Amino acid sequence: MGVSTILVTFMCGALHISSSESANIMTNCIDFLNILAIFEGFLGDVKYGRYIAIVVLAFICTRHLGDAGINSNALEFGSDQFDKSNPQEMKAMARFFKMFYLCVDVGSLFAITVLEYVQYQLINYPYRIGICTGVMTIALVLLIREERSYR
Repeated sequence: MGVSTILVTFMCGALHISSSESANIMTNCIDFLNILAIFEGFLGDVKYGRYIAIVVLAFICTRHLGDAGINSNALEFGSDQFDKSNPQEMKAMARFFKMFYLCVDVGSLFAITVLEYVQYQLINYPYRIGICTGVMTIALVLLIREERSYR
């Protein structure tokens, strides 16, 4: 979400591309990333396992693609951490999904509001992209650091 708003604003402001053409370019990029998520889901489910797919694709996404690398595997990886035959863990899994979607929504809100403020006050696109990259890097480090606790 954050990278797409950065790019549309950048294309309109710095590159002087019309807003309709900028939105069209961004829509095409998002469509490509959504199609790529199907391939990444296949890699996570069939070939390498969800954890490896998330780590590798999160690294790639931190460097290049935004967030499509983790979308296809993050929820399934989270649900794999719970024993579905245990009623206590089923309650914990419900809480996980609520918190997951809350974090996704808060992250989107942050991307649309705070990052827009940073861009227009600091008038510098690299700051916004740096913030997005930094947050994704922190998330990747935390994921790898907690590897021992995963099922």
